[in-house]
Amino acid sequence: MTNFLLDTNVLRYSAGSSPQLSPFVQAFWQSTVLDKNHTMYVGDETIREIELQSFRIPETELELILYQLIPSLIEVKYVPSVQREHELRQAIAYALKTYNLPLPNGSIIRNNVIPSINDARLMLTALDNDLTIVTNNIKDFIFYQCVGNDLFDPVNNIPVPPLSTSLWNQLQADTIFKQFVTKIL
Repeated sequence: MTNFLLDTNVLRYSAGSSPQLSPFVQAFWQSTVLDKNHTMYVGDETIREIELQSFRIPETELELILYQLIPSLIEVKYVPSVQREHELRQAIAYALKTYNLPLPNGSIIRNNVIPSINDARLMLTALDNDLTIVTNNIKDFIFYQCVGNDLFDPVNNIPVPPLSTSLWNQLQADTIFKQFVTKIL
């Protein structure tokens, strides 16, 4: 059984925010709802992010998200820890500076963009609850794979390929990286 934690973009695309991507994410949503081997969760941090975005989301999209999509999911709470958020973001900055982290298309993440606090909290929620993150923003969550966890791409309706064995072994041998991970986990 796979337990999915949905990123904000999955809810937005499921509600029709992107004419190009919404049909693919809606297909993921339908196949997942029908498949009893999956459970879908929404983090309270994702709900807060939708609330912040509510001032710029079209009303019909917002109503679908708030009154149909979110109520159909199991809510999971983030356990606040400013220190863990900081350690996670530091670990990501270190990994981006030190390694060539690949995206599924083979390109390397070149910009050292540190995830937002919301994305860091979503990763920590997923870590704490052993959940697979579902997102179209793979580059924002690639670090989740660096600590041995799974990502799922709802646009292509497939798991994101794992890191190469070589990169995985480099990360596991890196004492600085391991120190960060120990503080996060």
